[in-house]
Amino acid sequence: MKSKKILVLIIIALIVALFVNMMIIKSKTLSFSKIENEKEIVTEINNTDDEEKEDTEVIAVENNAEEQEKVEEIQQEADIVNVKNTNIQEEPKKDPVVTQEKKVESSKAVEQPKPTSVTTPKKTVEKEITTPVVETKIPEQPKEETKVEIKQPETPKCSDSKHGVGVGNSNKWFNSYNEAVSYYDNLILDYSNKIHNGQITFEEYNKQCPCGYEIWSCQYCGKWTLNYYKLSLIHI
Repeated sequence: MKSKKILVLIIIALIVALFVNMMIIKSKTLSFSKIENEKEIVTEINNTDDEEKEDTEVIAVENNAEEQEKVEEIQQEADIVNVKNTNIQEEPKKDPVVTQEKKVESSKAVEQPKPTSVTTPKKTVEKEITTPVVETKIPEQPKEETKVEIKQPETPKCSDSKHGVGVGNSNKWFNSYNEAVSYYDNLILDYSNKIHNGQITFEEYNKQCPCGYEIWSCQYCGKWTLNYYKLSLIHI
C-alpha cells in the first residue's frame, strides 16, 4: 500500500513539475514575443522620425536654394543697371588719329578694274521666209446722231413806226425814261411861257397844256413812249 502511495505521489509530482515547466516555457515565449513587438514598434518609430527629419531637411534645402536663386537674380539685375549707368555716364572718347587714318584710307584712289576682252562666238542665223498676214479691217460705220435743234422764237425787229407796244399820244419814241420826262417838262415850260407872254389865252392853255403823263417801254427794243393827259379831256 505504501509503495502505491509513493508511486501516486511521484506521478503527481512529475505532473506538477511538467505543468510548471510548461508554464515557465509559455511565460518565456510570451516575454520574447513582447520584447520583439516592442522592438519592432521602436524601430518603426525611429524610422518615421528619420523620414520626417529627411523631409524637413529636403524642404529646408529647397527653400535655401530658392532664396539663393532669388538673391542671385537680384544681384544680376543690379549689376546690369550699374553697367548701363556707367555706359551712359562714360562716353567713349574719339581718337582723332583713327579718324584721320580712315579719311586718308578713304581718299586713296580706287583701282579701276581692267577691262577684260570677251570673245563671243558668232552664231549663224538662218533666215526664215515668213509670209505676211494681211488683216482686213472692216471700217466701222459712223453712228448717226440725231440732234434735236430747239428753235428759239425770233425776236421781232422794231422800226420807227412798228413796236411791240402801242405808241402814246405824243407819237414819239425816246431812248430812255429820263429823256421822255424831260420832253414833258419842256412842253409844260413852253406852255407857261406862252401864257405869260400873251401868246395864248387861259382857255387855250387849259385845252392844250398837259396836266399829267404816263410812260411805258417796248419789250423788244427798250425804247420809251409818252402819253400825257389834258384838262379838257379830264373835264369831259
